[in-house]
Amino acid sequence: MGLGPLDRLGCCKLNRELYQMLVDNFDVQRCSINIHGKSLLIDEWDFNRIMGVRNGGTKGKIEGSMSDPVIEALMSRLCDENKLITTDGLKKIVEECKEPDDTFHVAFTMYALAMLLCPTIPGRVDPMLLFAPMEPVSIANQALGRLMFSTLIEGCRVI
Repeated sequence: MGLGPLDRLGCCKLNRELYQMLVDNFDVQRCSINIHGKSLLIDEWDFNRIMGVRNGGTKGKIEGSMSDPVIEALMSRLCDENKLITTDGLKKIVEECKEPDDTFHVAFTMYALAMLLCPTIPGRVDPMLLFAPMEPVSIANQALGRLMFSTLIEGCRVI
């Protein structure tokens, strides 16, 4: 699906102190991280190499109209009773799927984006992330590495 070896990542606990230190020492303007007096430039290709996520092909996007018929259909399959997409709900869809159909591909991609690659509000998933996997057959052909890297930079900018 273009998400690299996420199934073999092998981490079950986040080191929040380490992540906070990395964010605190990240220079958004230069896209560099300053550690022990050294400045390391980071670009989307470094992100791709480290995370193992595809960075070629069609530009991944998270923009569009929520009234798009494809998005409305996805929302009806992925939302809970409160009309929210939650990480728990996506996890349940992935775990209960018998065959890897389109809903599985979208739910898995959304879960990976929300939990690891483009995290936002804990427990909830930004519905705009639906625009990246809205056409399941094209997930593997999208430059999700670029999308994730830009989301990471924007997240560091607002912190």
